[in-house]
Amino acid sequence: MDDTYAVLIAPIVGVIVTIVGVALVRSGRQLKRDGHRVPGVIVGSRPVGIGYVRVSKNVYLKVRGSSSGANTHAPVVRFRTLDGRQMTASPGYGSNVAINREGKEVTVIYDPDKPERVRIDGHIDNVLGPVLFIGLGLLFTVIGTLVSFAVLT
Repeated sequence: MDDTYAVLIAPIVGVIVTIVGVALVRSGRQLKRDGHRVPGVIVGSRPVGIGYVRVSKNVYLKVRGSSSGANTHAPVVRFRTLDGRQMTASPGYGSNVAINREGKEVTVIYDPDKPERVRIDGHIDNVLGPVLFIGLGLLFTVIGTLVSFAVLT
């Protein structure tokens, strides 16, 4: 690959990662604004990360030779919707922080149109994931742009 194009990869990836972070922030704000809040309880956790493959509803297998996601788990919450349906769902994020202990009572925010789309109100990962995406994206963009200018001039 020509060096002219190679040096542009980091800033382009940075912009894409930043856009993903902004989309996560917007999605979270929309759910927080329009979602229904109900009491719930953490009933378990599920592994998340590139190193896992979902094989059935609650069964995940670690991909051999992969260490990613090894200690990352998302909480699984049980709650009752405002129309009385009992749901078990998990947010699309996880962490390796032990704040998701079973039996912990939480406030669940769910999408009334898709009750399986949930967030735990006040959970650190609601902010941490998007901030990391935006921060890393901006870092890649700035450093990649500086390196690009240095190489191309």
